[in-house]
Amino acid sequence: MPNFPSLTGQELLFSNFDFSKLSLDNIEYLIKGLYYIELEYRKETENEFGFGSPSKTISFIHRIGRKDSERGQRLREWIANNGGNYYIGKKEK
Repeated sequence: MPNFPSLTGQELLFSNFDFSKLSLDNIEYLIKGLYYIELEYRKETENEFGFGSPSKTISFIHRIGRKDSERGQRLREWIANNGGNYYIGKKEK
């Protein structure tokens, strides 16, 4: 078995970082970066669900959506168009 990190509960990065200091643009970049990491994780683990519940991506999208609903929707669509994840289904073509 590969030695992947155990992704459970609050990840240290997300429990100690103050995201209120980030602009919506930077949170969007963070979401997309995390999603690309999740895609690589899916390849390495040969599963279709990515990180599952520990992923903070969906809570960041909700946070953005409360401030800018169009941007939140665009991010949901971006994830769906790029394969989806545990929370956002893959867009069928």
